[in-house]
Amino acid sequence: MAKQIGGLLHALENGDELARRVAGRHPAVFHDHDGTLIPIVGAPKTR
Repeated sequence: MAKQIGGLLHALENGDELARRVAGRHPAVFHDHDGTLIPIVGAPKTR
């Protein structure tokens, strides 16, 4: 399991691998467009 977002597979480039990893599971994707889950910030911080 990836510990940071940079360690995640790119869904469009690794579709077969992602399908294998989620086979038999019920994955969920949460979108937070209004700041309910985390506060909205002006701009994301970069390194």
